[in-house]
Amino acid sequence: MACFLSQTQIYTGGKVVVTRKFHPRDTLKIIEQEKVTTTFMVPTQFNVILELPDKDIYDVSTIRSLVTGAAPLSTRTKEQVIEMFQCDLHEMYGLTETGLITNMKPRDALRKVRCVGQPFFYMEMRIVDERGHDVPHGEVGEIVARGPLLLRAYYKNQDTYNDAMVDGWFYSGDLGRVDEEGYLYLVDRKKDMICSGGVNIYPMDIEEVLHSHGMIREAAVIGVPDSKWGEAVMAFVVLKEGEEMTEADVIRYCKAHLAGYQVPKSVQFISALPRNPSGKTLKRELREPYWIGQEAKI
Repeated sequence: MACFLSQTQIYTGGKVVVTRKFHPRDTLKIIEQEKVTTTFMVPTQFNVILELPDKDIYDVSTIRSLVTGAAPLSTRTKEQVIEMFQCDLHEMYGLTETGLITNMKPRDALRKVRCVGQPFFYMEMRIVDERGHDVPHGEVGEIVARGPLLLRAYYKNQDTYNDAMVDGWFYSGDLGRVDEEGYLYLVDRKKDMICSGGVNIYPMDIEEVLHSHGMIREAAVIGVPDSKWGEAVMAFVVLKEGEEMTEADVIRYCKAHLAGYQVPKSVQFISALPRNPSGKTLKRELREPYWIGQEAKI
């Protein structure tokens, strides 16, 4: 996404500052020294910047707009980012296979919670059920899209491509819903949904609550095997530097903000979540140890 967005600067004779490695303090220094006007960061990068005790000593007033994507931005983080940078914030949703699909414009950034905006003019998007039929506004279904940037094939993997493409539409594997104004809300990855006691549980709902806690930097929720319920909710929590919490503390907080069936049955504290180069959490790596020897797939 960052590469796509930097093309505008290149085409208009602007300057693009590229760093070898992300470091929160160095990023703020570069913004100040180079008078950066636009930058792209994933939620994890915003979170570690917000934790810097000396973040306010850097002049970031040249920033006119920030762009984020790759993973959902929690409401708490979004509010803090806007307060710190005092600029426009665009939250975008897209896939490698489709290019950018939607853009949450700054005027709606805080009005629409957990929303990633409306489709770009060149993209078509639908929300469909298991049979490929459109679902009504407000109902959850799979996000499918098509447009001029659509991938033509997977290298040496035509079968996977054929499974994802149906009648010219790319099936994203993401669950979402669209409101009456045409705004898209991400619900979760289809494969990440937890089925516990016959009830569908969306990890993103639980993660949003965990991210709202002042001591938690980031969190991920998965389903683990359970002999009674089929799957049980488990949370992985990364605390902010210097903070301390117990499993009981986390569960107590969740009970105050979630329905009973959504509350994690167990909590693991880890130093960092596994992520791919684009910043997306690798939940498969979190699930794998718990599903070894199980008949169900992860």
